[in-house]
Amino acid sequence: MQNEEEYLKLVKSYQLRIELLEERLNLELRAKDKVIETIQAHNDYLQKLLITLSERPIINQNTIEVETVSDQSNSQTRNVNFNAAIQGSGYVEGNSYYYDVSKQKHSLTEAAVEIQKLLNQLSQTYPVTTRSEQIVVATKAMEELEKRPQLKQRVIGALQSGGAEALRELVDNPIINVLLALLEGWKSV
Repeated sequence: MQNEEEYLKLVKSYQLRIELLEERLNLELRAKDKVIETIQAHNDYLQKLLITLSERPIINQNTIEVETVSDQSNSQTRNVNFNAAIQGSGYVEGNSYYYDVSKQKHSLTEAAVEIQKLLNQLSQTYPVTTRSEQIVVATKAMEELEKRPQLKQRVIGALQSGGAEALRELVDNPIINVLLALLEGWKSV
C-alpha cells in the first residue's frame, strides 16, 4: 500500500515536471516564431530596399585629378569621379592624389576573387533563377560580409578605389549586379 502511494506520488511528480517542460518548450517555440517573423520582416524590407537601390541611377558628384604610378619612371594623370574618400596606397600633393596602380589592382582583384567564391558557394545552396532569388542570395552575401569585417573592409576599399564597374567586370556571376546595388550603401559608411 505504501509502495503504491509512493508510486502514485512519483507518477504525479513526473507528470507535473512533464507539463512544466512542455509549457517551457511551448514558450521557447513561440519566442523562436517571433524571432523568425522579425527576421522575415527584416528580410522583406531589405529586398524592397535592394530593388529600390538597384533601380536608382548612380551619380558621381566629385572630380579630382589623379596620377597613377606604376613605376618611378612611368606615371599618368587623369580625372576620376568618386563619391567617397579614396582608400588605398597613395598620397596627396596639392590637388592631386597619387596612388600605386599595381596595389590598387591587386586589392581589387583580391576582393573580386573573394566575392566570386562567396557568390558561387551561395549559388550552390540557394536557387538563383529569378530576380527575387538573386536578391535573397545577395542579401545572404551581405550577411556573410558583415560576419567577416576584414573582407568587408577590403570590398569597401576596392569599391572606393576601383569602383563598382571594375568589380562588375572581374566577378563572373549574375548576382554581382544585385550585390553591387547593396554594396553602394557601404561606400558612404
